[in-house]
Amino acid sequence: MASTIRGDALALPKVQCPNHPEALLVEDYRAGDMICPECGLVVGDRVIDVGSEWRTFSNDKAAKDPSRVGDAQNPLLNGGDLSTMISKGTGSASFDEFGNSKYQNRRTMSSSDRAMLNAFKEITNMSDRINLPRNIIDRTNNLFKQVYEQKSLKGRSNDAIASACLYIACRQEGVPRTFKEICAVSRISKKEIGRCFKLILKALETSVDLITTGDFMSRFCSNLGLPKQVQMAATYIARKAVELDLVPGRSPISVAAAAIYMASQASAEKKTQKGSASFDEFGNSKYQNRRTMSSSDRAMLNAFKEITNMSDRINLPRNIIDRTNNLFKQVYEQKSLKGRSNDAIASACLYIACRQEGVPRTFKEICAVSRISKKEIGRCFKLILKALETSVDLITTGDFMSRFCSNLGLPKQVQMAATYIARKAVELDLVPGRSPISVAAAAIYMASQASAEKKTQKEIGDIAGVADVTIRQSYRLIYPRAADLFPPDFKFDTPVDKLPQL
Repeated sequence: MASTIRGDALALPKVQCPNHPEALLVEDYRAGDMICPECGLVVGDRVIDVGSEWRTFSNDKAAKDPSRVGDAQNPLLNGGDLSTMISKGTGSASFDEFGNSKYQNRRTMSSSDRAMLNAFKEITNMSDRINLPRNIIDRTNNLFKQVYEQKSLKGRSNDAIASACLYIACRQEGVPRTFKEICAVSRISKKEIGRCFKLILKALETSVDLITTGDFMSRFCSNLGLPKQVQMAATYIARKAVELDLVPGRSPISVAAAAIYMASQASAEKKTQKGSASFDEFGNSKYQNRRTMSSSDRAMLNAFKEITNMSDRINLPRNIIDRTNNLFKQVYEQKSLKGRSNDAIASACLYIACRQEGVPRTFKEICAVSRISKKEIGRCFKLILKALETSVDLITTGDFMSRFCSNLGLPKQVQMAATYIARKAVELDLVPGRSPISVAAAAIYMASQASAEKKTQKEIGDIAGVADVTIRQSYRLIYPRAADLFPPDFKFDTPVDKLPQL
C-alpha cells in the first residue's frame, strides 16, 4: 500500500484520532484515507492531495497513460482553482479583436484572486528585471496579499502597492534597492511609491531597517571592477565619515559614491566621477551587449523578440514565428528597405508569413499588436515582396469563415451555408472588387438571418474587423440573388423573401 507517515499538523490540522490524539497519522494516497497507526481507526477519508499534479511523457499516443496535468494549489489565492467554467459566450462582446474570449478568467476565478494573480505576475516581472531572488518575490507577494485583504489602501493602484511592497521586501531581506531602481522597472512614479511605502508600513504596523552605505558598497565596487583593497578602503571611509558626522543629511548612496571616488583616486585603480555613467540604475553595465554582439545581430535579436511578442498576442504557432524571423533576416541583410523602421518591417513580415502558412490575418489585426499604422505595414508588405521576389496566395473568403463563425458561436450548418453563399457570390461575379473579408462577413450575416441563430451586423463586424457599412455594401450586392446562393439542403428558419433588404 502506497502510504507515508507525516504529522497531522502538516496534513490536516483538525484531524486526529479521538483515542490517540498525539499519534502521527498514516496517509493512504491510493484510498485517500488518514489512519491512526495505534488502533487502525480511519479518522479521515477522501483526503484531497493539494500537491503539484504530475505528468509524464512516456506515452503520447492514444493508448492508456495514467498521467495527470494541473498546477499546485496557491496558498496566496482564495480558492480560485476550485471554480468551474460553465459556458462560453457567443456575443461579439465576449471576444476581443483577435477572436479570443475576453472573459475566460472571469468565469474561472473570483475578481479578488484575479487582481492578486495579476499583481503577483507584475511583482515577478519587476524582480526578474533587477535579478532579485525568489525569497524576495515570495515576501513581496505576502506583503501585497496582507495589504489587499486589509483594504487599507483603497484608491491606490495595485501596481503602486506592488512596487512599494517590493521596495519594503528588499529592505527587510537586507538587499535594499532605491526608489529610482523600483521606478525604472515599474510604471509608477517615485513620489507615488514613496506614499504607498509609508501607508503600508502604517497599515501593517511593520518597519524596515535604515539603509547604510554598506548596503550598496559591494555591488558598486564590483560593477566598477575595483579590487578588494579599494572596496574595503571605501567602506572604511564611508563608515568613518558617518561616525564623524561629516555628511549630515546626505543620502547613503551619495556618501558611498564619494567614498569610492576618494579610495579609487588614492589607489592605482582610479575612477572618474563620471565612471558611474557606464552603469545603469541597477549597477549593471549599459554597454555589455554592445561589447558582446554586433549592431546587426542586436537589431535582429530585438526584431525577433518583437515578432514573438506580436505572435503570442494573437496566438500564432511557432512555425509562423520561425518563418517571420527568416523573412526579416533576408530583408535586413539585403538592406533593401533602408529608411523603414525595423518594427514596420517585422510587422509586414509577420503578415506575409501568416499568408504563406495559410492562416492569414488582416492588416488591422497586425496593427493591433504592433505600434505601426496599417498604411505603413501595407507599404512595407509590397516592398518586401518585390525585394525578395516572392509572392503570397490570394486570400479567399474561406480563409476566414471558420474562425469568424466559431467566434460568433454559430453552428456548423450556418457556417457551411455562409461558406457556400460566399463561394457562389464570387463564382457568379456578384462582388467584383470587394474584399474577401467583407464578402465573408456579408455571407455570414445572410446565413445567420435565414437561420435560428441570428447575428447583427455589429456583432459580425466586431469579429471580422470591418465596419457595419462595409457589410451592408457587400450584402446589397448579393441580396438580389439570395435564392440562388443558399445550399439546396439548407433548413430555413426565415424564408429568403423575408430576409432583411437593408
